[in-house]
Amino acid sequence: MFQCICEIDLIYLTDIINMHGICNAITINAVTFSQNGIWGHYNDLHRELNKYIKNNNLDIKLKIILFTEANATTQSKDDGELLSSLFSRESTKYDIIFYDNVYTNKFAPYLVNLRDYLPKEHIELFEPGITPEICTYNNKLIEYLKKYNKTAPKTWDELIETSSIIRDGEKNSELVNYNGLFPGFEIGTCSLWEFIYSFRNSYNDTYPDFPSKEAEEAILMLKKIKDSLSSEEEFRKADEYTITRLIDSKFSFVKYWYSPQMSHYVMTPIPGKKEGLSGSVIGGYNIAINKLIDEERIRAAAEIV
Repeated sequence: MFQCICEIDLIYLTDIINMHGICNAITINAVTFSQNGIWGHYNDLHRELNKYIKNNNLDIKLKIILFTEANATTQSKDDGELLSSLFSRESTKYDIIFYDNVYTNKFAPYLVNLRDYLPKEHIELFEPGITPEICTYNNKLIEYLKKYNKTAPKTWDELIETSSIIRDGEKNSELVNYNGLFPGFEIGTCSLWEFIYSFRNSYNDTYPDFPSKEAEEAILMLKKIKDSLSSEEEFRKADEYTITRLIDSKFSFVKYWYSPQMSHYVMTPIPGKKEGLSGSVIGGYNIAINKLIDEERIRAAAEIV
């Protein structure tokens, strides 16, 4: 848990990655959080940025301030709450901000439009659609499928059918048929959004409206899966429960975030309303520039970005 926003200046201890040897330079302060899951890569980021600044003779000095549970001093529950407080106070303390992309719409009014400062060809590198393997649908016990002559489900109806056959055949009350992953916080919202998206009518359709026939069908199917394969209590369990089941292998099907470290599992796309459709939530951090800082600092920050 992070601690006191009013004492952010005290964070400049062991977690500052500082670039030395630049005189009379503009100091650009970047802020990030250990919650984002990539904090271990900031040394690599620092090294590459150092090369870029040196090779381009830029009068810029970069500090990356990393908030961790160990070094912070606030009662904020997460990075979103801390950044919300900074923006509401119109703080100019940080020039570059790494933030969870779930907050894109929320924080957009406080962030610079990078199209105004980055070369067009740079922006175009990131414009093509991406298909990240995030929030995939995992099945470790492939022997179950072989044993019962089934294949990995491609639709939600197939999931109910296959998981029910395995459950009835194994007669193991500890076996998780499908975890749902709908806790009462962010990851539960992610699960809901991707589930509804899997009920669009065709691959290129946009997200179903509310209300719509597709959204209604999705909610009804979600209830059907819960009632057929799981329970209200199990559906609402968070990451810790799912990770435990992955470790002890007591599951037939479980949904969790994709990770290369889980290569010993058989992973398939999340099922959909019909074969060929799926849904997935993109997880990760965006990098942005604080809109409240002055023009000189914005342009210097854009060089870093």
